[in-house]
Amino acid sequence: MFPLLLIGLTVSTCISPAAVVVSLSGVSAVNTTLNAPTENVFASTENTAVNSALGWRWDTSITPVSERKVAQSFFSGSSAVTFDKITFKIGGAAIPSQLKDNASAGFTFSIYEVASASTLPSSGSLVSSQTGSFANFASSSATSSGNITGTAFNYITFDFADVQLAAGKYYAVVLAFNQSGSGYNVALGNNGNNSYYTGGTGAVAENGGSWAGTNDFYFYAQAVPEPGTAGAVLGAGLLFCVARFVRRAKAAGRGIE
Repeated sequence: MFPLLLIGLTVSTCISPAAVVVSLSGVSAVNTTLNAPTENVFASTENTAVNSALGWRWDTSITPVSERKVAQSFFSGSSAVTFDKITFKIGGAAIPSQLKDNASAGFTFSIYEVASASTLPSSGSLVSSQTGSFANFASSSATSSGNITGTAFNYITFDFADVQLAAGKYYAVVLAFNQSGSGYNVALGNNGNNSYYTGGTGAVAENGGSWAGTNDFYFYAQAVPEPGTAGAVLGAGLLFCVARFVRRAKAAGRGIE
C-alpha cells in the first residue's frame, strides 16, 4: 500500500496553478463574434457594428519608444464568481512575429476592485497580480511580412490562477508588458464608443503616465464551470494524477527487484 501522504503530495503538485497562459482561441470574421467564448461568460461586450483597435504595447520599433498599458473594467454580476479567464478580440492588425513563442516577452496581469463602472485602476485596490509570457504562443502558426499569419480578428485568451470576485462589485483587468521589445504590440479591438457597455470602461496609461478612460475593449470574462461540471473535471484530473503516480511507483519497484 502506498503512503497516503505521498500520494496527496503528488496530486497537489499535479494540479497546482501555473503562470498566466496566453493563447489564440479562434479566428473571427470581421465584425462578427464567430469563435468568441460562449460558456460560463459572466461579463462581455462586442459591438459588431463597429470595429476599431488600440494597441497594448511597449514597442521599441516605434519612434519614440511607445509604452501603453491597457485595462478593462466590468461588473461581476448578482452572484459571487470564480474568475477563470478573459478573452479579448484582436483588432485589424496581425500580431507581430516577434511575439511568437517568445518567453522573453513577459507581462503582468492584474485585477483591481474599483468603485464604479467608470473608476480607473489607479483608484482601485489590487486583488491579484500574476505574471506570464508569450512562451509557446502561436508556435504552430506561420509567419510572413513580420507578422504571425492570419491573426487579425482572432481572440486572445489569458488563462490565470482563479480569482474570487464578490457579487455586485466592479473589477478591472490590467495588462502591462514587463519590458520593451521590438514588435511588442497587440492591437486589441474595441467598441469605438464607450456607451455600448455600461458595466465598465476601457482605460489606457501611456509611457508611465496617468490612467485615462477610453472606449471599451471587446472582451469575454469567464467563470469556473458550474460545480457539477467542475467536480467531474477535477475528479478526472485527480484520478489521472493518482493513476500516473501508481504506474511510476510500480515501475520503480520492478526496477529494484
